[in-house]
Amino acid sequence: MINHYLRYLQEAAIPSKWRKRVEVYILKGDKIVVGYKKEKKMYMPPGGGVEKGQSLEDAAKMESLEELGVEIKNPVLITKDTYEVDWHTMFAAGIPMTSKIKERMKYFRGQKIHFMKAEYVGINKKYYGRDNDAMKPVVITKQKLIKELRKNSWTVNRNREKIVRML
Repeated sequence: MINHYLRYLQEAAIPSKWRKRVEVYILKGDKIVVGYKKEKKMYMPPGGGVEKGQSLEDAAKMESLEELGVEIKNPVLITKDTYEVDWHTMFAAGIPMTSKIKERMKYFRGQKIHFMKAEYVGINKKYYGRDNDAMKPVVITKQKLIKELRKNSWTVNRNREKIVRML
């Protein structure tokens, strides 16, 4: 199995570079503001790629605004640990990839997720839906978010659950 995977890596000319990504857990009192994707019936924190030269904090502010229309303040790392999503390993295992991920696979091996928390400031409707992720901002308890994360079998959701417990 290992030799098969190593051969796949060589044949596919897989990039060695990892895409840097942030996910933001927005605190509003004792609750969390996350996005709800109606078509997939799932809750997710806002997040996205960190552009070259951009700080994690600035990326967190931008993604919260673009995806949810939510302004935040004081974004900080929850943990120094990152979560790696190796797209090429997933693809080799037969896991379907979106066209967006397939395009990114030309340049990146996968992504390293930096988990952040920030304080809720307010809604800015001027920015809502700017990046077409179609997520509606919702305020949810930690317990309900953990329950919702468990509904999806993605391995990243196990890490998200740990992060929510740390808040």
